[in-house]
Amino acid sequence: MKLSITMISYEDLAKQGKMTVAEFIETCAGLGVDAVDILEYFWYDKEKEVKEIPSLLKAKGLEIGAFCVGNNFIVPKEDRVKQIEYVKEGIRTAVKLGADKLRIFGGSRDIPEGINKDERLDIIIDCIGQIIGYTKENGVRLVIENHGGIPVTSSQMLTLLNAIDSPWLKVNFDIGNFLSAGGQDPIEAAKELYTHVDFIHAKDLIKLDNGSFQSCITGQGIIPVKETIEFFHEKGYNGYISLEYEAWKTTESTKGVKPSIDYLKSIIKELG
Repeated sequence: MKLSITMISYEDLAKQGKMTVAEFIETCAGLGVDAVDILEYFWYDKEKEVKEIPSLLKAKGLEIGAFCVGNNFIVPKEDRVKQIEYVKEGIRTAVKLGADKLRIFGGSRDIPEGINKDERLDIIIDCIGQIIGYTKENGVRLVIENHGGIPVTSSQMLTLLNAIDSPWLKVNFDIGNFLSAGGQDPIEAAKELYTHVDFIHAKDLIKLDNGSFQSCITGQGIIPVKETIEFFHEKGYNGYISLEYEAWKTTESTKGVKPSIDYLKSIIKELG
């Protein structure tokens, strides 16, 4: 297994204009990881940065785990064409960056007027169906994340995967989101999906007295991060484990990312 960090882990800095993509790469190089995940959200000058990043990654001895976009297919019908094109542009950017995976979403929790809750998966299937040929042409696999909207359970994921039925659509398995957003034990979800998983996000959470979840340093919460990674290792997974640190409200990234990475390193080292 290889270790990556997604740039959302430094959202507190990036959103304040205190970290560029290049600075993110520099920071990750100092943490001793194998790769970084770059997100569409944080460009300052996209055209310029996209040209520069491959050489910077090479100079720092880093790979690109995935390029990530934040699409939402659960929008009014007239807006879906824009979302499909947004994902296709993400594929083109991934090619320029040297990434062979593009992280995508299905749809958000919010359901626009005129869309029936029960038709959401069909909408996502239709949209991805219009993209899957393009992703194959460009050699970039789509990895769909259980982001919190839909799909968010293993059952929904399997419905989607079986409908598309393509090796160019895989799962970005977010260990924390299965419990916090889907109400599902991550290990049980892993048992259902492991043959489809091509990327893994690791995060941790605590449960508050009001029943809601709050992000924390990885290894200090209730999410079975270690056990889930051990399960995937037993099943032969040898891809990326990517830290998705989101506890910026309680522990800023400059203090929370390193102990989270150290915890993940200890798991991988123990597995050998």
